[in-house]
Amino acid sequence: MDDKSQHILFAHSGGEQGSAGQGSFDLVSYLREKLSNKHEISYPIIEDPKAPTYEMWKILFCREFNKTKNR
Repeated sequence: MDDKSQHILFAHSGGEQGSAGQGSFDLVSYLREKLSNKHEISYPIIEDPKAPTYEMWKILFCREFNKTKNR
């Protein structure tokens, strides 16, 4: 990703993730296909997407936001 790229952090829906027909997978695949290569979509999946907690999301977002600081 270059300096002019846009970084998108996608927070997925609840339930199973990671393959076609599950959770937000199809929507993220569609967005990646339709958006230009100037957009990078991060689609991190929490530890237990079937039973998410505030703490799981907090940890995930902190980790992802720290990654963007280093870009």
